[in-house]
Amino acid sequence: MKNLGKNWGFIFADYGWGWSHFNEHKAVLEKLGGNIGKPIAVPLGAKDFLPYLAKVDKNTDELYSIFFGSQAVAYYTQSKSLGLDKRMKRYSVICTHESISPKDMGGASEGIYMLEYHPRMLKYKDTPHNRKVRDLMRVDPVDGKEDGSKRIIAGSHYWAVWESVFFIQKALEKSGWKSKKDTPDFIQALEGLAVKESFEHPQGFFEVFNGAGNYDIARIVPGFADPFDIVEPGLAIKRYPCCGSTHPAIDALLELRRRHRLGRHRPRLVGV
Repeated sequence: MKNLGKNWGFIFADYGWGWSHFNEHKAVLEKLGGNIGKPIAVPLGAKDFLPYLAKVDKNTDELYSIFFGSQAVAYYTQSKSLGLDKRMKRYSVICTHESISPKDMGGASEGIYMLEYHPRMLKYKDTPHNRKVRDLMRVDPVDGKEDGSKRIIAGSHYWAVWESVFFIQKALEKSGWKSKKDTPDFIQALEGLAVKESFEHPQGFFEVFNGAGNYDIARIVPGFADPFDIVEPGLAIKRYPCCGSTHPAIDALLELRRRHRLGRHRPRLVGV
């Protein structure tokens, strides 16, 4: 409240993930004394955000948004064109900006507060292990742009795939897994693993969820897993059963199928 303001507005994609962000933040912010405006749910596939942005209360201090892919770009560019960045703060999670360079939007997202899990810019975690992994991927230290292409690294998510391989390796070795009957031992070994920052785990353990310098072990451990998130706040439903960063591609394919009346036997060939 001190840094971002007391009056909060929410604008998000109208499906489970967007609504879960609104409901979870609303519960926390109201306990802290925040004022929550009427949620603005934008239909999936909407390209013109102006009718929805016009509903944002003029007294809003902080506008929270949740969109992916092309809708995220539409929100950032159109909210800036309306001057909302001058009237209020904007806040979101890094998932809405993954694999998108601010430069490609003409700086429309500049100044937005974002919660991230691993910094895209090397200078914010310039450790030997993190630098080595990035060098292997050949991405630049600022935008995370891949050498020789236009692709931008999903800075807060790629490390999870990288580290998962080594977590599996460690659990296999620790459990002595040989066949399916050893799977319970594998799961037990995996759940009991704790790692320090290394080449295999450039994020580090506590930094996975908090970021460098943003945690206090003495405060974390006593309440760890009490309760588990699956108990409280509970489950939320994604529109598609896969990582959110893949949802725009799925939406695009479904739109192509609808627009061109594609069936089981069409098309026979797709050129990329």
